[in-house]
Amino acid sequence: MKKKFWLFAALMLGLFQIGFGQSVTTVPTKTTTDITTAPELQRSGYLVGPGDEITGKVLGESQFDFVATIDEDGKFQVPFFNQSVMAKCKTERELTNNVTQLLSKYLKTPLVSVNVTKRDSRPPVSIYGEVVKPQQVTLNRKARLLELLAFAGGVTEKSGGAIQVFHTQPPICEEAYEDGTMGTNNSVDALYRVYSVNTVQQGSDEANPIIYPGDIIVVKEALAVFVIGEVNATGKVLMPEGGLPLSQALANVTQLLSKYLKTPLVSVNVTKRDSRPPVSIYGEVVKPQQVTLNRKARLLELLAFAGGVTEKSGGAIQVFHTQPPICEEAYEDGTMGTNNSVDALYRVYSVNTVQQGSDEANPIIYPGDIIVVKEALAVFVIGEVNATGKVLMPEGGLPLSQALASVGGVRPEAKIKDIKIQRLKANSKDREIISVNYDLVRKGKEKDIMLSPYDIVEVGKAKKSIAQILLDIAIGGAKTAAQVLPQTVLR
Repeated sequence: MKKKFWLFAALMLGLFQIGFGQSVTTVPTKTTTDITTAPELQRSGYLVGPGDEITGKVLGESQFDFVATIDEDGKFQVPFFNQSVMAKCKTERELTNNVTQLLSKYLKTPLVSVNVTKRDSRPPVSIYGEVVKPQQVTLNRKARLLELLAFAGGVTEKSGGAIQVFHTQPPICEEAYEDGTMGTNNSVDALYRVYSVNTVQQGSDEANPIIYPGDIIVVKEALAVFVIGEVNATGKVLMPEGGLPLSQALANVTQLLSKYLKTPLVSVNVTKRDSRPPVSIYGEVVKPQQVTLNRKARLLELLAFAGGVTEKSGGAIQVFHTQPPICEEAYEDGTMGTNNSVDALYRVYSVNTVQQGSDEANPIIYPGDIIVVKEALAVFVIGEVNATGKVLMPEGGLPLSQALASVGGVRPEAKIKDIKIQRLKANSKDREIISVNYDLVRKGKEKDIMLSPYDIVEVGKAKKSIAQILLDIAIGGAKTAAQVLPQTVLR
């Protein structure tokens, strides 16, 4: 009876120790301050990244306990194991399962706990400019621009309505949020985007973008006009979002002067227009220059203003938007040039399609834009042709027959049945050789081949036939005999 009692007591004591040990080895995850007041995402928890610190505990096997910082490759090491464990973009549960599987080689049924103790993989979001509380915010969940603006206390009275959002780096993981959207590592597709305070406050997803760790949010100060001269209170008047019409500036000045005059009569005129930078046009145009825009203009008009494109033009036009329009500018046709226009670093247009004049192919050009007409790419023709050299590729491509015609055609002794084209291989400096029977191309029995940029067309010299050799000998002998005969001048 006593033996059974002590056996039962030992068994209960062992179970108590196991349960107590399991509870004390759990390390609570350190939460970040800032934007963590909202509920955590329920999908799968925090995804680990480089720089995070994790702590592992093994019940009853302290020699396997570890504290590790995830390295740049997203990996960490477990004591006594040479092979690193991949941790990047995994949850605590997934890491626990991985370490358990690894320790199973040495322990029969290891009880493992892995927790994230420091979250240092995601840089904070920076919010500054014309906000009430400029600060940095650490994101542990998905957040949109409007929420972060509210977190910074909203915009100040000096705000001009434009918000720049800079994506400094892509998200570490393809993180799925509670609405099913994915924050992929391809999200950095532009240098920055510009949004409007008014449209952001409407709350639509398009106007209220997701903000990622490391993003920089800048609320721009309003631009101003200055009132000087014979007035009782000179100073500047801030321009609200949407612009400041002359009538509104006049009203502001009138209101200002009403403190001192009973019925002030005020006249305000714009005497210098220096707020919009000029448009720069250069490259393969006849007259490279800078053009100051005082009205709406499209690309085709500015190309004509620069004298059109030169013969060296390859047909590609790059248009760089260096800054958003200052105001939502209404033009004479009623269209609006909004401050949401900067959505890409540059766009490429075709000379041929621009000259067709459709609005889609003939974009509006804004102050500060840079227009570059690119020079045509070239192919090089050497060997038995009348004028070796480079041939520029026109828009639409350059066939072999046109390239040979551009250098004056081939010589009589050219080996036209086997013209060699040396072409660069994709993503390599090496070249492949393409053989073309140009004789069949000229006869229409084979399709003309289209050349690629930087092709080298080599026209070899054909071997002479026996009849041609004998003819050359005969002609050469006759010329020699004529040179040695005496010459008489008949007077």
